[in-house]
Amino acid sequence: MNIINKAIREEIVVLKSIFICDLIPINTEDEVKEQLKKIKKEFYDAKHHCYAYILGNNGENKKCSDDGEPAKTAGAPMLNILEKKELTNVLAVVTRYFGGTLLGTGGLVRAYSGAVQKALENASIEAIIEKTKMSVLCTYKDYQAISQLGYQIVSTAFASDVYLELLIPTVNIKEAEDAVIKITNGAAKYHLS
Repeated sequence: MNIINKAIREEIVVLKSIFICDLIPINTEDEVKEQLKKIKKEFYDAKHHCYAYILGNNGENKKCSDDGEPAKTAGAPMLNILEKKELTNVLAVVTRYFGGTLLGTGGLVRAYSGAVQKALENASIEAIIEKTKMSVLCTYKDYQAISQLGYQIVSTAFASDVYLELLIPTVNIKEAEDAVIKITNGAAKYHLS
């Protein structure tokens, strides 16, 4: 799965109708509601605010809305574009200002999906890297070397020994275990979660 790392806005014009696409990184359905509310307030005079979103580690939570456009001419095509890019934790909202010319169902599908495609062309997309948490109990001396391995340190607690939690790309777990064992001469206690 992939994510976008920052919000982006792009616009296309089709037969004088303006389609403004906002792509927004999200993590919850509450964020979806909040973002929709903001966009509807900003573009209060627009005819339609169609949307599609995907949430979850495997993109298991999906929803779309045609917001008054003919059925399956806006939300579903937008969702289809997001699915093809294997995106998750993303909201696409396309705001439409009617230009006076009816586009027909095929024209609407092309316009809504085209607005999302244009925004995706300019979006920064990155792959989600699955990570595993490694908890390590070690000496102060070993802590210095372990912290230099380059893995993300989530938390650290200092007492007679040092307790730290690392986030490690799952594909690098064996390498991280070997490094901790080597640095501490096998003295560190660690476990994965």
